[in-house]
Amino acid sequence: MLDYPGLASPEVVAARRAGARPHASLITALRPDWVVLRPDQVEGVQREAPRLLTDDYRLARTFDARATIDAVPVLPGRGYLDFDAVYYVFARASSAAAVKP
Repeated sequence: MLDYPGLASPEVVAARRAGARPHASLITALRPDWVVLRPDQVEGVQREAPRLLTDDYRLARTFDARATIDAVPVLPGRGYLDFDAVYYVFARASSAAAVKP
């Protein structure tokens, strides 16, 4: 597992020290089989490398908990949950054929 900012993976720390700072640069440098991103991170990758998530990766699955969160009328800390409510899982295109969404 490669995590950002590299708390559990020295490979990410090394890539960042070598200059791969934005998510698109890290993904390109490390070429992981799977990438999990929040919506704002997807937008950033699309700005930095518009074809990366369409040519090199394929959307494999979306996890969206917004309806569950919205169903709770009074929810202290809702903003924290909203921040982590949606995740997109991408598979590297070379291994995407084996993925069944």
